[in-house]
Amino acid sequence: VGHSGADAGYRADVVRFPDQRLAVAVLCNASFATPGGYSRQAAEVFLESEMTPPAPAPVPVPVENLSRWVGVYRNPVTEDIRRIEVQQDRLQVVQGPVLIPVAADRFSSPDRAAEYRFSIRADGVIELTLLPTGQLSQRLVRQPAFTPTSVDLAGFAGTYRSDELEVDYSIGVEDSVLTVQRRKFPMQ
Repeated sequence: VGHSGADAGYRADVVRFPDQRLAVAVLCNASFATPGGYSRQAAEVFLESEMTPPAPAPVPVPVENLSRWVGVYRNPVTEDIRRIEVQQDRLQVVQGPVLIPVAADRFSSPDRAAEYRFSIRADGVIELTLLPTGQLSQRLVRQPAFTPTSVDLAGFAGTYRSDELEVDYSIGVEDSVLTVQRRKFPMQ
């Protein structure tokens, strides 16, 4: 028995095992987090053999085939973003898991918390369907590469203030990269 939710960069999952008298709640403040997987991993510590069988064995997928799925994907409804890269001959979500191939176009997170399904529409646009365990699926669309020039980035330069946090952020451009600086902290 479980329930999950997400809003504005926060993710949560609660799962109960009434017969085993166990409940696990996971709260995350990162939009790329997979609390469904974390809650099940925590439950596995206590329930071990009573949990779901392990994920299927990885299917070999050549690196050149993995490269077709590389890119930045955006959910047009929630504006959620996922960046997919090839790292050390494996597909990886940036700031997220290394993906385990279960087919040429389907991947699983190592904790089995989500399945990633890639498809190519008739118009050639690549989509990613994210199927997190215990949560609603998300459809994300690959976006064209954003390669701004230093002149384009200069439009973002300036000082920005957060009254709520009572902090000023200075945005600058260095070597074609935006930099952020705030008082007491070095340039990032």
